[in-house]
Amino acid sequence: FGRAASELETFLWDEFGNLYLELTKPGLEEETARAILRHVVETVLRLLHPICPFVTEELWSKLDPNGAPLIRAPWPEPGPVDADLERRMRAAFEVVRAVRDVRNKYDIKAAEPLRATVEFRDASLKDALGGEVVQIVRTLAGVWLLTFEPERGDARWTGTDVTVFVGIAGKFDVATEVARTEKEMGALEGQIAGSRSKLANEAFRKAKPELAAEVEAKLQEAVSKQAELKARLAELKEIR
Repeated sequence: FGRAASELETFLWDEFGNLYLELTKPGLEEETARAILRHVVETVLRLLHPICPFVTEELWSKLDPNGAPLIRAPWPEPGPVDADLERRMRAAFEVVRAVRDVRNKYDIKAAEPLRATVEFRDASLKDALGGEVVQIVRTLAGVWLLTFEPERGDARWTGTDVTVFVGIAGKFDVATEVARTEKEMGALEGQIAGSRSKLANEAFRKAKPELAAEVEAKLQEAVSKQAELKARLAELKEIR
C-alpha cells in the first residue's frame, strides 16, 4: 500500500495538479476537458479506495450523490498507451520543471517571460518539443523563446533526459542575491566547522554514538548544501 499511495500522490500533485490542471484552466468550460478531469478523479478515487476507504467514499458521493457507492464500482482497467507521446511529454514536462526550479531558486516571478535552451541527451528526442508540445512548455513554464544555443550567464539545470539553460540575466537583482548567498555560505561554514569539531572528539563519539551519528548526517547535508551554494555563487558571478 505504501508504494501505491506514494505513486498516486506523485501523480496527483506533480502531473495532474501541477501540470494538467494548469493547462486546462482556460478551457474548463469545454465538455471534453471536463470529461477528462472527471474520468481522472474517478479513476484515482477507485485506486485509492483500498488505502483510505472512508475518505474516498465521501468524495465519490460528491461526484454523484444518487449513484452507487464506490465500494461497488469496478476496478479500473488499463487503456491503450501511446509510448512515443508519453516519452515526448515526459521530456517536455522535465523542461517545465527545470524552468520552474530556476524561477524558484532566483525568486523570479511566474509572469516574467524567460528564454530557455534545451539539450536532449538522447538524439531521438530532438523533435520532442515539436508541434503542440512546444506551446504546452511555453504555457506552463512562461517561456517566450526556446533556442538551441545557450548564452553566457544562463542558469543550468540538469535532469534525466535534458539539460536546460535558462536566461536569467536582468530578471533579478544579482548583487542582492550574491550577498544573500555569501551570507548563507558563511553561516553554513560555521555549522560545518562546529560539526567537524564535535566528530573529531573521540570521547564524544564513544559516549554518545547515536548523537554522533546524527551530527555526521547533518554534516553531510551541510557539505552538500555548501556545494550547491558554491555552484550558485559561480553562476551568479557569470551573470555579472
